[in-house]
Amino acid sequence: MRCGSQVVRADGQAIDLAALEAVEQLDDTMFAALGGDASSLDIARDRWRAVRRQVAASLVDEARDKYIERAEATWNDYRNGDDADVVRAFAALDVLLMLEGAAE
Repeated sequence: MRCGSQVVRADGQAIDLAALEAVEQLDDTMFAALGGDASSLDIARDRWRAVRRQVAASLVDEARDKYIERAEATWNDYRNGDDADVVRAFAALDVLLMLEGAAE
C-alpha cells in the first residue's frame, strides 16, 4: 500500500520510496552481476555501499539474504558440474566476498 512518500508492506513496515527505489536498482545490478556481467559487478559494489548507508538495516538484510542465496546456488551449481559457466561462478564468489565484507 502506498501512503504519501512511503510504501507500507504487508507486515506493517513503512518504507520510504527513495529507499525502495535504491534497493530495486541494487537488485537489478546485483542479479546482473550474478549473471556474469562484469560492469554490473563494479556498479553493484558502489550501490551496495550506498544502500547500506541510506536504507534501514532490515531492508538491507532482506536484500542481502536474497543475494547470498542466489550466489551460493550459482557457486554450488558450478562446483557440482550443473553449470560450467566459470564467469558466473567467479561473479558469485565476488558477490559473496562483497557481502561478507558488510561489517567493514
